[in-house]
Order: sequence, then C-alpha cells, then structure tokens
Amino acid sequence: MRKILLFLIIISFISCSEKSELSNAFNCESTNNALKKTITDFNKNFEIDIPAHWKTELYYSQSSSEIYSADTTKQLTETYILDVSQNLGELNLDDAFFKKNDSILAKKNLLKINSKNITFREKEAYYYITQEIKQNFIVNRLNLLIKTSTNQYISAYCEVYGKDQIEERLCDGISVLNTIKFLD
Repeated sequence: MRKILLFLIIISFISCSEKSELSNAFNCESTNNALKKTITDFNKNFEIDIPAHWKTELYYSQSSSEIYSADTTKQLTETYILDVSQNLGELNLDDAFFKKNDSILAKKNLLKINSKNITFREKEAYYYITQEIKQNFIVNRLNLLIKTSTNQYISAYCEVYGKDQIEERLCDGISVLNTIKFLD
C-alpha cells in the first residue's frame, strides 16, 4: 500500500510540475509519454531524451555537433522531425540579428508566422515559426535558438509536415525539446 501511495505522489508531483516558457507560448498541455532514450551529442555538450523507437543520427564538424531524429515508423504527415545542434559562434539576439534573420527568411520565401524572445532553462533564447511548401507538403517549422555562452549556442527545430494535428505534433516536439540538458 505504501508503495502505491508513494507512486501516486510521485506521479502527481511530476504532472503538476511547472511548464516551460516554450510550452506556455504554444499552450501545450500534452506531453509525449513514449518510452525515451537519452542521446548525448558527439562533443558531449548537451543531451536530449528522444522516443526510444526513433531513428537517430549524430553528426559533427569542427564548428557543430548535431542530433537528428525522426519517427520512421509513421507517415511523414503523422509525425515530426527534430534536429538539435550545438554550434560555435556568437549569437546576439539583438535588432541586427532580427533584421538579418527576417531578410534570410524573405529571401527563401518562408512565411514567418510567430516569434518571441524567451528564457529556456535560464538561458536567453528566441523561437520563430515558419511555413513553406516542400515536396508538395505544407511544412510548419519551429526554430529555437538558445545562447549557451558568449561563443556557443544551440539551434533546434521541430518540423511538421501536412496540415493535420499541427499544434499537437508541435507540442509533442516541444515536450522533447524541453528535455535538452546542457552538459558544459
């Protein structure tokens, strides 16, 4: 009986935990409760909890270390794709950055739907959502930039193909992005 009571207390504590600013920005209530595996990037700068059955690839170069993951058991229009990378370089989330970013988006014919400065795990961050047509699909992409130090930042995205359950799939992706842990 005590074990059951302890289990219920732990579950209620976890379910009542405070939502991230990113989850609040999208009004996400759901969390992805799939069995997870913790993946550490090649350079051991960060780790993230990815659904255990997903196909995951690690990439690295002199200036970045990347985790790319997707559920290859579902149709592209039923899931989402995640990419998280630690990058060397300075990230200043100032007016010059926003102008340059908007210019790049316009040049690529990407429609910026929403954007906001936030705090992510006590770090300065910025997200923006774009929409485009790719391979005859509507693609909504949540881009998240997190300044981790003066000369490093994390760039992450969640890409949702199609027009069904966009918010739900973005929220599932956000629940995975919320598991990012900085290791340095």
